[in-house]
Amino acid sequence: MNLIVVLLLILAGPTEPVHQHRATFVRVVDGDTYQLDVDLDFHVHVVESFRLFGWDCPERNTDAGTVATEKARVLLAAAKVIIIESKGVQSFARWVARIWIDGIDLGEALAPICVPMKAPR
Repeated sequence: MNLIVVLLLILAGPTEPVHQHRATFVRVVDGDTYQLDVDLDFHVHVVESFRLFGWDCPERNTDAGTVATEKARVLLAAAKVIIIESKGVQSFARWVARIWIDGIDLGEALAPICVPMKAPR
């Protein structure tokens, strides 16, 4: 029986590591980039920059970008619980992560201002 389980795991291939942590809001850089204070457990915190996984928001120097930035700021500042799921990769010195605010996917909350990416990064 154990051999079957091992073979199934091998055939399934590698799985993506999931690192979920609670965080608190620090600031919004633009619609899809944020600084969050991440709780790593055991009273250890680190402030890091995050890029929202799978979503693309207009650039901050556009009218739509200003709207996206402000909406993200309002949502994150009001959130009682922020959960990040790190993808373990960086994009321009930002950790790529899915972000939930009070159980809602932040990218979905920012739609239609921000749009899903065809090839998430």
